[in-house]
Amino acid sequence: MKKALSTAGLIAAIAAGAMAFPGAASAASTADLARADCRAEKREDPREFKREHGTVSNCVTSEIRQARRECKADRRFETAEFRREYGTGKQALRRCVRDEIR
Repeated sequence: MKKALSTAGLIAAIAAGAMAFPGAASAASTADLARADCRAEKREDPREFKREHGTVSNCVTSEIRQARRECKADRRFETAEFRREYGTGKQALRRCVRDEIR
């Protein structure tokens, strides 16, 4: 009985912690998101994928680079809109890149 109560308490504490930081438990990195996109692209047409990217890691790199280029262009030419949506600083560019890849 004592063990069941302590287990229930542990589960409640973990759930409370997950609620305090929404998305923390399920947050995927930018590379993970890009990798999932690349793998889906590879499943759709393996020959085209091989011709265009070669490997999944090359695809991930090019996906992230392209997203970063687009975000930097947005930040430079649409400054007010970019700041409104993503804020300022390094985290703003990271948030933009993640949104571009999604």
